[in-house]
Amino acid sequence: MSSRHPDGDWADRGKPRGAPKHDVFIVTRRTDAKPRDVDLYRLINDNGEYKTAPEPVPSDGEEYRSVLNLAGNGNDEPDCGPAIATLPLHPDPSATSACTCYLINTENLKYPSVWISEEFSDPPGGFNANGEVGADSFELVIASPSGDVYHLQAANGRSDMTKIDLSEEVDIWQELRNGCVAGRVRYRDRIVPIVSVDALSPVRGGGKENLHVVL
Repeated sequence: MSSRHPDGDWADRGKPRGAPKHDVFIVTRRTDAKPRDVDLYRLINDNGEYKTAPEPVPSDGEEYRSVLNLAGNGNDEPDCGPAIATLPLHPDPSATSACTCYLINTENLKYPSVWISEEFSDPPGGFNANGEVGADSFELVIASPSGDVYHLQAANGRSDMTKIDLSEEVDIWQELRNGCVAGRVRYRDRIVPIVSVDALSPVRGGGKENLHVVL
């Protein structure tokens, strides 16, 4: 995303598309705020290192509006949008930028989950979770590296997967094109977790980018 240069003009930070190091945007909810009333911070990558604390992004600026549009998948549904995204390379109007960044949207992360509530050796749903373990059933929208998207429905050890017609699911198309790695999306009449397999696949050629962020 573009960033306000010291001279007051909108300019990139000298990191072209495809650069190996990226800044990180972090979306957090304001205290006692209504849904989508959030703060946005930018963690600046200075030549491969994150040296300073995250900088607040002014809520009245273009950068705030552009990133929040991506974080909310361009809509006002508080339960939809990416939890983690790689802001896109394609020249979409809402994502036009001279460089790319990572996005961490805490609004779309559930914390704690049943998998981290217990002691390490204990199964989910024990004492610390107060018995709040979920049912053995779930849905998932899966974007394959081929460009196809599938709906997985599983219950009690059995599963069924069907291909999704993206011409009928604009929200899914939009969220994936906006760089979603994992998050939530509206599928038909409900909100379903979504994951992009290609975004989580091993990097071709063995090259890796190290991202070490402690918030």
